[in-house]
Amino acid sequence: MVANRTAAKSPEWLRKHLSTIGGSNAGAAIGVGRFKTRRKLWEQMVPVVRDGVLPMPMEPTPDMRRGARLEYAAREALGERLGVDIAPWDQDRFVYHPVGYDWAHVLPDGVVRTDPLELCDVKCVRPQTFARIAAHGFFADWRTQALHGLAITGAERYYIGAYDGLEDGIQVETVERDEKEIWRIMEAERLFFEHVKNGTPPPDDAPGEEPEPIEPGLLVCTDERVVKVAKLYALMRGMAEESEECAEDAKAQLLSAVGCSLRGDKWQGGPEAFEIPGVLRATHRPAEGARAFDKAAAIRKYPDLAGDAWMKRNAGSRPFRVKLLGQRGD
Repeated sequence: MVANRTAAKSPEWLRKHLSTIGGSNAGAAIGVGRFKTRRKLWEQMVPVVRDGVLPMPMEPTPDMRRGARLEYAAREALGERLGVDIAPWDQDRFVYHPVGYDWAHVLPDGVVRTDPLELCDVKCVRPQTFARIAAHGFFADWRTQALHGLAITGAERYYIGAYDGLEDGIQVETVERDEKEIWRIMEAERLFFEHVKNGTPPPDDAPGEEPEPIEPGLLVCTDERVVKVAKLYALMRGMAEESEECAEDAKAQLLSAVGCSLRGDKWQGGPEAFEIPGVLRATHRPAEGARAFDKAAAIRKYPDLAGDAWMKRNAGSRPFRVKLLGQRGD
């Protein structure tokens, strides 16, 4: 019988997961986590390690469900890219170092080779995250996760595959064993775990951003229909903002690739029009600046223009400003 990878994690599984530092939390433990700070991880681990509290069952997030459903396809794509068969790793089989690193464990997604041992993790990311990786490379916390796994297993190589299920594309980073870097990461983890055992908060160089206080009268909406559309709005807006950032990054790389150079905040040189057959056609011609009224110059010459007699108040407005409170990640 195939285990339901999208089901909620049991309290016992969570107890094992939070009793020591796993690969997915290694980045947070050493201060390079993108979605969890040292302090947040410390708060999750202290009750389990110090008090033996059994965690509540954790329902998978939409990102976790997507990853569980696409993991087989991602592993197949990674295997095809590497030219090997990848054996999946049982996610109930926690791996510990035989003689040291007693504060840590690892759960790789798969075994690439057994001699020498090579492991892998697959990340089923959103299309915009896939584009960001293409522009800027893999995330630091993923590399930390791989080196953490190499430290515990003694493996020589760890592959990370970022998979785009929409286009069936995969990008691969190979992390080689680096003893100096492994020592640095594991020592930082050891110091963090001392804070967990002692119950003393660790220094946190990436504190979570707190929402700004809101005046009394805030309406807290819990109606199911409101929650549903609010989640949809937050998801769409977050994706739009991330996609816009990726598009700007890609545009900058494209202009640089065709010979343009950035001086200050202006692009100069390069062709005024170019085409990539079957992909896009672009123009990049200099344009004359628009004429605009120089208010500052007018006021310098006629200071009375800044007086109340020449001021008027525009019509009032009711701006809709939103601060997204949730965290998303791949």
